[in-house]
Amino acid sequence: MADIEAPITLVGIGRSGTTLLEKAFQASEQTNSIGETLGVISGTYSGALDSFFYSKKCTYTNQTSFARSVVHNLFDSLFDVSNGKYEHWFHKPAGLPKMISWERYRVASDSTAFPTRWYWDMFENIFPRAKYLVVLRNPWEIVQSRIVFSGWGEAGGWEDINILYDILESKLDCIEVVFFTDLTNDPEEVISNLFFKFGISKPLNLREVVNIKYVSTDKEKLNLISNSLVGPNYSEEEYRKIANVWLKFGRKFDSPKGQRSFFEPKKMGEKDRKDGDIHKLAN
Repeated sequence: MADIEAPITLVGIGRSGTTLLEKAFQASEQTNSIGETLGVISGTYSGALDSFFYSKKCTYTNQTSFARSVVHNLFDSLFDVSNGKYEHWFHKPAGLPKMISWERYRVASDSTAFPTRWYWDMFENIFPRAKYLVVLRNPWEIVQSRIVFSGWGEAGGWEDINILYDILESKLDCIEVVFFTDLTNDPEEVISNLFFKFGISKPLNLREVVNIKYVSTDKEKLNLISNSLVGPNYSEEEYRKIANVWLKFGRKFDSPKGQRSFFEPKKMGEKDRKDGDIHKLAN
């Protein structure tokens, strides 16, 4: 029986290879893969913290235990997480919960506009034995891909990436890290190793799963966007934060020609970016 408090939890950001991993977990006969859950988790948990209804299925020790039991009951009702059919369960609460008030939950120790402390407190309260997973992709490529395939602006992409690394930095030792380049170069090997670490037998049709192209690649548009990128409006500390996550694993990523490297200090006389300089590029 899958433990509702111990899901395999794929955090991170879209356009980084999360769909391929999700499809691999969906193909596993041992795993109940339930899809993207961040909105329902954060919305339900936040709402339950403000609610005082009575149900025999809920725990009332305190408000956080109540909120946890509300989410658990919702997941069991919607997804049959604890029905005994599967040994594991997987979900993808990737992205940022933009439907709740960040300011309400921020504390002094949060270094961005996002309530990072609340985010992790929420997950650790609801899923105290979760196993976390993230795919790291070159941030420049994520921004390009979001512009081309989602029509989002560049500035918002860099803001989300900054917040993502703030989230990862505080819990990196507890997160299984997969690199996008490894995943795309040898997906069968990477996924097989990942399943072994999680105690899951690899799907018999894994080769078929990894050979499916889930999103078309428009190289012409990607190259056009790459030449138009302005770059992030980051402080030196924010550049170092992102670089240090990669360096922890002995990795680096390239910046487009003419753009500043994340792995080199700012050059003498180089000016910081201004918010108004970042173009809102669209598809």
